[in-house]
Amino acid sequence: QKRLVKAVLSYDTSDLIHMAKDGMGSVCILDALLLNARRATTAVTLLYRFLPSDSSEGYQSCSLATLATDRIGHHVLLKLYDALPADESATTNTNHRLRMVEQLSHSTSKLTGNAMG
Repeated sequence: QKRLVKAVLSYDTSDLIHMAKDGMGSVCILDALLLNARRATTAVTLLYRFLPSDSSEGYQSCSLATLATDRIGHHVLLKLYDALPADESATTNTNHRLRMVEQLSHSTSKLTGNAMG
């Protein structure tokens, strides 16, 4: 099971986005990863794959808003949010859910202009 999770998470971010926007890919692969016993670790890894890798890229390159406005992708984000640890991590002092919401808040105009957002 660990090898399968590692293999999926090693895909390019663009491949993961396409998978999240695909009905079979999201249900059969990503949903399964976000519902398994190691879902918190998997969800954190997946979240940071969807966030901009460099702050200079800005919020336009954030995949979260793209997924949030997609007919299928928004379901993956809901499951991702639920799978993230609910409270702050003692070692990194990072609230992953808050980070996700902050990123989405920078795309308010894109989200409000779409029924899925």
